[in-house]
Amino acid sequence: MIYQTYRPSFPLSQFIEFLWFFEGACPGCTKERVLPNGVCELIINLRPEPKRLFDRENLSRYQSFRRSWISGTHSEFIVIDASENSSMRGIHFKPGGAHPFFEFPISELADAVVEFDTVWGGQATEFRDRLLELVDPIDKFRALEEFLLLRLSHARPHSHRVAFALRQFESLPHSAISARFDGH
Repeated sequence: MIYQTYRPSFPLSQFIEFLWFFEGACPGCTKERVLPNGVCELIINLRPEPKRLFDRENLSRYQSFRRSWISGTHSEFIVIDASENSSMRGIHFKPGGAHPFFEFPISELADAVVEFDTVWGGQATEFRDRLLELVDPIDKFRALEEFLLLRLSHARPHSHRVAFALRQFESLPHSAISARFDGH
């Protein structure tokens, strides 16, 4: 099993916690629970076999995702495929960090996982194909960074109010939680 992370440079580092690469499998695992963490994740499957997102109530039902998908913020855990021979790249956005890369309110992806082609159209497929052509793992991270920089250059500016609120949550997360439970 290989798991690598890559910290993007500025200005992407304002919005993205890290880029990641995973190859292999969790020994003995076929499914994995992913707990809600308040962030969006973009996943690019580098294998031809689709990945599955299982229904929490009935694990025999699932959706298949072939090339790439975006997972919005979730209020409950999700169950994903942990099959052997995985090879995936991903983007782990910071809380509130995904918004500049999309032309719609990112809140529309809450509790959802959608095929990335439906969001970015043919650009998503073309980019995945480019990643498949590259051999060096660092080149793949750099290509992902270049692609995101291009998307960022067309983005709407970040709201100062949203930026302030996110800084407050990140610097004092215990205060927000205790205020909620104390009735303040």
